[in-house]
Parts: sequence; C-alpha cells; structure tokens
Amino acid sequence: MGAPRHRRQRWRREIDESKVDMGLIAPVSQEAIDLSLYAAVLDGDHQGIRDLAFMKPDANMRVYGKLGEPEGTLLHFAVRHGTLKTVIALLQLGADPLLKDSDGAIPREVAAQKATGSRMRTVLELWEKRKNPRLISSGEKAADGGDDGEAEQVRRRA
Repeated sequence: MGAPRHRRQRWRREIDESKVDMGLIAPVSQEAIDLSLYAAVLDGDHQGIRDLAFMKPDANMRVYGKLGEPEGTLLHFAVRHGTLKTVIALLQLGADPLLKDSDGAIPREVAAQKATGSRMRTVLELWEKRKNPRLISSGEKAADGGDDGEAEQVRRRA
C-alpha cells in the first residue's frame, strides 16, 4: 500500500534539502524560483504552480500585465488571463486575495469585470473570508449560482 501521499511528499522534500546541504546539488536562487512561478502562471500551468510549493516562491510578487493593464500581483494576472485552477493553485500557495493592484482593485473586483469571472469571484470571496473572517459576514452568499466542483471544495475548506 505504501505511505500516505503527504508523507511521501515530505520525505521527498527532506531528501532534496539534504542533497543541497551535502553539496550534491546547487541551491536555486530565490529569484529563479520566483521566475519559475511567474512562468507557470503565464502558461496557466496549475500543476507546475503546485510543484513549486516546496521551494517557497513569493506568491504575492508584483508583475506587469499586458500593455495597458495595471501592475498587480500574480493573482491579479491569473484572474485576468488564467483559469480557475490557476487561481486556486496560487491561493493554495499563499497568494493574498486582499492585495490591491495599482488601480486599487482586489482580485475579486477584477474577476467581476470578466464575463466568465463568476466562479473565480466566488472562490476569491471564500478565500477572502478565510483570510479575514470579519470581512464577509457568514450569512452572505455569492451573488452567482454557478459553482463547479473545485469551488465547492474550497467552500468546504473555508
């Protein structure tokens, strides 16, 4: 049967860290790790984002979007151009859904501007509530009824 998945991941991480400590592999710079995260977000690679979690990238780094877009966090960029899975992966990595972009908008407000942003908005509202329970009253429900399985999983965790 084998060890549970979380134990295997921890063991793998400990082995990788010990290889660095013993000088078997060179440590990777924080800048390279953050750049890898940025590339994964640009590609919409939600699994790549999750794979980088053990390297502790800066999930709240500020980036410029496409021409004419305000400067914001990776989460702002993912909301504008990514998929729901990419947004959820960033949130699980520790991206703060309450940080504002250079126009003063939080990611949920950016999602509200998208025609297809209702599910993202629901997920972001739930993560905001998780981050700051006083921000959204417990009885408040999302304005849209459209949820998929991932949004429901996030709702149960919150």
